[in-house]
Amino acid sequence: MKKSLFIVLSLAYVLSMTGQSLPDSTDMFFRHLELKEVTVTGAVGDTKMKESPMPVLMLKAKELNQLSSTNLIDAIAKQPGMSQITTGTGISKPVIRGLGYNRIVVVNDGIRQEGQQWGDEHGIEIDANEVGSVEILKGPASLMYGSDAMGGVLVFKGTPFLPEGSLKGKLNAEYQTNNGLFGASLNFAGNQKGFTWDARFSEKHAHAYKNRFDGYVPNSQFGERAFSLKAGVLKSWG
Repeated sequence: MKKSLFIVLSLAYVLSMTGQSLPDSTDMFFRHLELKEVTVTGAVGDTKMKESPMPVLMLKAKELNQLSSTNLIDAIAKQPGMSQITTGTGISKPVIRGLGYNRIVVVNDGIRQEGQQWGDEHGIEIDANEVGSVEILKGPASLMYGSDAMGGVLVFKGTPFLPEGSLKGKLNAEYQTNNGLFGASLNFAGNQKGFTWDARFSEKHAHAYKNRFDGYVPNSQFGERAFSLKAGVLKSWG
């Protein structure tokens, strides 16, 4: 009898010690999820578009200037998968694969431009002469910018700052016979002793559209005026 009681007490003691030594299942779960380190990788240098997993189309300023258009969206609307909604020669809203308005995000120099998401009379409020390049994102890659980018994203990037010790002045002008459109843009930029600046003034005017059958179309004239100034300090400390 005493021997049996001793065996039972011994087994109970062993089981209690084993239960205390086992870690809590909750602790084991969170210990498994603990991150030891995070490694961020990215492509270095130029990445071939055909090798990129994201469908991205890029147009540079030189290519945009070679396209006959009355505004910035009119220029890129000729690209594959792109179209536009326009209520006049001066107003164009981007459409990517049939989606527009608040299904498309427009980013200008890292800042979201929300104006075109409103009514039909609101176009892109960006000076076309200020754009150094534009990236068109189509497909699921655009969702990196939020749920309202399900149609796509237009990323406009301004002209880069000049190298150290540079000064540059530039005058652009354009004329179109269709509606007498005349536009001009004056730019002055420089980089002296780490102080950089880029100033631009642009203006564009067009009279009412005219054809030989209908004559002048009322309220089809438009005008644009834009001024921009960028300045910064580039030093070894930042």
